[in-house]
Amino acid sequence: MIPLLFSSVLAGLLALLLYQRTVYPFFWVDLIYYLKLRRYGKSLQARMKSGIITYLDCFLHQARKNPNKPFIIFESQTLSYRDVDRRVTG
Repeated sequence: MIPLLFSSVLAGLLALLLYQRTVYPFFWVDLIYYLKLRRYGKSLQARMKSGIITYLDCFLHQARKNPNKPFIIFESQTLSYRDVDRRVTG
């Protein structure tokens, strides 16, 4: 009795999945996009609670987080976040 019930449920789920893929082919793509959008919204709300974040705040955060990462690359010269921060403050 149990194996028959299990196989019936499995066949029903398979039929439902096939129906969904033919009628709504972008359902899973849209669902994943929606869930990412909700996650970004929650992250943005949490950041907004901490106050206004300016470009300077973002730069200083990156300068602390990745001081050796290239910030400006022009012709043959490369300036890291640390280099630019030193030029501005010193």
